[in-house]
Amino acid sequence: MELLLNKVCGQPAALPVAVRRCGPADAAAFYALQNEVRAAMPHPEQFVPDTQENITAYLAHDLCLGVFDGERLGAYFILRYCGQSEHNYAAFLGIPQAEWDHWANADSAVVHPDWRGNGLQRGNRQPGKSVQLKQRARLRLHHCGPPGDVRRL
Repeated sequence: MELLLNKVCGQPAALPVAVRRCGPADAAAFYALQNEVRAAMPHPEQFVPDTQENITAYLAHDLCLGVFDGERLGAYFILRYCGQSEHNYAAFLGIPQAEWDHWANADSAVVHPDWRGNGLQRGNRQPGKSVQLKQRARLRLHHCGPPGDVRRL
């Protein structure tokens, strides 16, 4: 899927980028972008980074979309299928365990500072949601942000 970024570094632009499903070969780029974005945060201690091993596993088993300008990864979104795992957000929300298979975690939406202001965090969620709703009849998608910020998408 192609997108057109209207802003780059806060300035008007018309940068065509490609959105594609990613796999384990993209793990190093995901890990590097995560760390670059975290380092630029005003309070990086509020963001819990993932390990490269976990990111590689997500890329192998979950829905991971990357936004690329050529070979450069500028944004990504990870939708995790946790099923009966205690890592499923449904567990933290008190949902009966029998329903957990119908939940997915909108785990990460990371955007390079140069590309902010283009709606990529909102836009990255939509393709993941539509793909999964076609595969599972009843899927609830949840995103957890800062403490106390639990939103149903």
